[in-house]
Amino acid sequence: MGVALLAVSMTACSASSPARSGSAGTSSSPPTSSSGTSPGSGSGASSSTSLGSGAATGAGPTSTTSTTSPKTKAPAANGSTPSGTALLSLAGQELLAEPVHLQLTETATYAPFRLTGSEAADPIDHETSLSLELVEGGITVSSRVIQIGSRVWAESTPPGGDWREESVHPTSPFPLLGLVPYLVDVHRIPGKVIDGHPTVGEAATLDAAGVAFLVRTITGDGSLPGAQTIRGLTFDTWVGPAHHVREIAETEMITQGGQPAEIFDTTYYDHWGQGIDLTPPTVVS
Repeated sequence: MGVALLAVSMTACSASSPARSGSAGTSSSPPTSSSGTSPGSGSGASSSTSLGSGAATGAGPTSTTSTTSPKTKAPAANGSTPSGTALLSLAGQELLAEPVHLQLTETATYAPFRLTGSEAADPIDHETSLSLELVEGGITVSSRVIQIGSRVWAESTPPGGDWREESVHPTSPFPLLGLVPYLVDVHRIPGKVIDGHPTVGEAATLDAAGVAFLVRTITGDGSLPGAQTIRGLTFDTWVGPAHHVREIAETEMITQGGQPAEIFDTTYYDHWGQGIDLTPPTVVS
């Protein structure tokens, strides 16, 4: 979501940009979907939070090769599909239990920018590779973040493109499990087939306490830049077999510089269970 991407942008990018200080590597093309416009998406877009391919764009010593490790869980047994918060809770647990690759796209009504990204996250081995690309006003800013255990490195172009070690860790673009207690108006929406996977759809709204929790979780201190406040957030989630999230489409209702606006995020999740293999980048002193 917008606030989540903002946190990563603040970590990865030291150069400011007209809309958000963020950026990342080019994402791979989005998965195919059999039907329907995402009820909350607005931007219609590309990736899975990243990371569809998981590989950072550009030169660098890091490796993001996916491995078909034994981290993939067996599909859930046949039976009735949970609904509402029960299904979203199970899906949130899987996001914390298995490696996953994502692709994302973000746009907004207050500025003509487009943020795309790709990510590979392994909660088992505590490794993350994130690439972002921000395009606005003819300017493109690209950035990458690498996490291995408790250490994090970031680089961006512009300004210099050199890797540096950071103290802030990348945060999941959508901490679904932690948000479940704050969900209201949860209801079933039409499912669809995403990359060959049948899904069940659930729509939900985050209450005011949940919005505050999310901002604190992402930013650490609950503050947002640019005189921005979040007035509300709704999202649609499509969950496939084994409670694997396949798509989340979010709409943030914000106030930016005193004016109402909206931010639209679409994230696709794929390659569940495929771990990654990262090596630390070379830091230029």
